[in-house]
Amino acid sequence: MSNLEKIEKLIEEYVERQPTIHGNKNSLKRLTNNEGLYLFTINSRNNMDEVVYVGESVNLKRRLNANHSSFIYLSDKNMDFNIRSYTIKNKTISTKLLESLVLNYLYYELDFYPMLNREI
Repeated sequence: MSNLEKIEKLIEEYVERQPTIHGNKNSLKRLTNNEGLYLFTINSRNNMDEVVYVGESVNLKRRLNANHSSFIYLSDKNMDFNIRSYTIKNKTISTKLLESLVLNYLYYELDFYPMLNREI
C-alpha cells in the first residue's frame, strides 16, 4: 500500500475526496471553494503516486491559484504532477488539525517527509 493510500485511509472519516486534477493552470478552475486538505503528488519510479506536499486552506481554489510555491516549483521543473483535494465532511476537524495529522502520520509512522513541506 502506498503512502497516499495510507493517508486516504487515515482521513476518510473526515473528508470527501474531490476529483484529482492534473497540475496545470487550466485545471485549477475545477477546484472547489470549500475548505480542506490538498496534496501534490508525482509519479515515482515504482509507478506509485508519491506525496511531495501536504497543505490546507479555507478556500482551496483561491489558495492554489495564488501562485503557490510548490505549484511553481513543480511546473518550473517540468514535472508531471497531480493535485488531490479533500473537502471537510462535517466540521468535526479543522483544516489545520487535519494537515498536522497527515504530516505527523507521514513523519512519525511512515518515516517519510514530503520534499516540498518545510516544517511539521
